[in-house]
Amino acid sequence: MTLFWLAAAAITLIGLGFIILPLIRQTASAQVSRMQVNKALYESKLEELQADLEQGLLDPSEYQQSEQELQRSLLSDVTVSQRSSVTQQRSNLSMVILLTIALPLSAILLYQQFTSYVANDEYNEQQKLAQQAQTIQQSIVDLEQRLQDQPDDLDGWKILGQSYVVMQQFDKAVEAYSQAAALSDYSDPDLLVLLAETSSFANDGVFGTIENALLEQALAVNPRHERALWYAGYAAYSVDDYQTAVVHWQTLLSLVPADRNDVRDSLNKFVDDAREKAGLEVAPKEQAVLPRILDVQVSVAQGLAKNYQASDTVFIYARAKNGPKMPLSLVRVPLSALPIKVELTEATSMLPNMNLRSFEQIEVLARISPSGQAISQAGDLISAAVSVDFSQHSQHELEVLIQRVVE
Repeated sequence: MTLFWLAAAAITLIGLGFIILPLIRQTASAQVSRMQVNKALYESKLEELQADLEQGLLDPSEYQQSEQELQRSLLSDVTVSQRSSVTQQRSNLSMVILLTIALPLSAILLYQQFTSYVANDEYNEQQKLAQQAQTIQQSIVDLEQRLQDQPDDLDGWKILGQSYVVMQQFDKAVEAYSQAAALSDYSDPDLLVLLAETSSFANDGVFGTIENALLEQALAVNPRHERALWYAGYAAYSVDDYQTAVVHWQTLLSLVPADRNDVRDSLNKFVDDAREKAGLEVAPKEQAVLPRILDVQVSVAQGLAKNYQASDTVFIYARAKNGPKMPLSLVRVPLSALPIKVELTEATSMLPNMNLRSFEQIEVLARISPSGQAISQAGDLISAAVSVDFSQHSQHELEVLIQRVVE
């Protein structure tokens, strides 16, 4: 049995080495890798803009504006990368410490849960449990000792709080989180919510004066903090303050992505229940924001393309019916691909702020360009414009026929 525990300890230490060493090494290269990726993305996007300028898809002023936006984005990412370097180092250190505690703890708990080993007379069940508790407690004691020597270690106090929560020692977890909150000058909303949550666990799940004050402080720092909004709504609901619960949960609902229908449906049930108990009219069910999609079948009139090359470019695009004539969504295919069915979406837009969601009234065209230029020229083949109204439906199927020569 002693040999088994020695082998298990050795395997655990080896496993920790494989996980922790990459974390330690990761910090040194993280910032450089981030900057290299940002630079590569910037250069790639700039080449696309230059190509669009040369092909006439953008005029010089639009090109200049897009280039400036890219430059600002690059500078912003570099600044964020530099600021996050120190944070990443602290985060990796915290992860190393957390893994050092969590992995042995998890291994012991899993072994306890699933093992079919039957203890012999020498090692009964009480002895094994005592050894496990001693191992876990020693890890926490080591961390406590380190924090006595380094009381300003914010991440250390967070990890100690997490460790106590795992052990369901909620009173001690509150003390640890309180130390961390004080070190952060009560300006970290995530930490404030953790402290409020843990304090409620220690208080039989009740959100009282202290817990509500922590949640209010978290929302003062970040009014859109999702967990703070949820708990604030729950706290108000639990004391029959249904109107306040509606306010918090309605705000939270506005932050849930449109494609998370499961979350939105569940939260709507809480909101409707609170509204009903508050004597308020239940809000009508909101419509999900659906993606805008155009399924376009493109073909060319028979015999019209006989004098054109199979490699000539076909532009299939949507633009505002009454507005700028630059494409809101664009797909290029060779003439040899016709007839073809393509999908125009917000993902095929040229600029993030100019897409199918920018206008309700849209028109769709297709044009064959021997020169490959996006601006229409004499000799090109073009279709009639097909109108689309997104105010009625978010998805449309339409047919576009290329049928005349541009004069």
